[in-house]
Amino acid sequence: YEKEELVYSLSWWILGAGEAALTLDPNASYGARPSLHLTYIVKSGGLAGKFFKVNDRIDSYLDPATGCSIAIEKRLQEGKRVEDRLVEFDYASGEATTTRYETTGGSGRKPVETGKTAITECLNDILAALYAIRSYWPLVAGSSFEVPTFDRGEAYSMTVQVLKKESVSIGLGRFDTFVVEPQPRFGGAFQKKGRLRIWLQDAPA
Repeated sequence: YEKEELVYSLSWWILGAGEAALTLDPNASYGARPSLHLTYIVKSGGLAGKFFKVNDRIDSYLDPATGCSIAIEKRLQEGKRVEDRLVEFDYASGEATTTRYETTGGSGRKPVETGKTAITECLNDILAALYAIRSYWPLVAGSSFEVPTFDRGEAYSMTVQVLKKESVSIGLGRFDTFVVEPQPRFGGAFQKKGRLRIWLQDAPA
């Protein structure tokens, strides 16, 4: 694995709406465990951001040997909606523990609710699923595949549709891509409301 950072400008119609960043740190740790650390940060800005404030951060930790999720922490503020929760995966005991927090003032927070979910296989949290999608090769237009996913206290297989091949031009050049559409059950890093499409560069011949 190599260090990676992807930065995106967000827009709403013709208005600037902020910035999003996805990063991968291959030399991180979670507690005493070596891990891959994925980070997703979105902050609203510009004129559109004045009408709807967004300040989201998701931190995901994966086992570098297996790719299984170790933990994910979501701290989301989207308008009046606030979410603060931590999920830790214990494959030895077959449980995922979800803890919800409330802010106590300043940067303080306290746990207010804890729940456990039985798990029986290696899972991707909702952010790790984004990176897992990139590893499903070869892709075939018109096909679909399943990604073992955990979100909102539930383990399930997230269907990803491979819609078509498409050539796209961006600032870095022109690329042959596959257009894929994940179909999550819940909101979060992926939104169930509306549609999310991802353009993945075609694998080299």
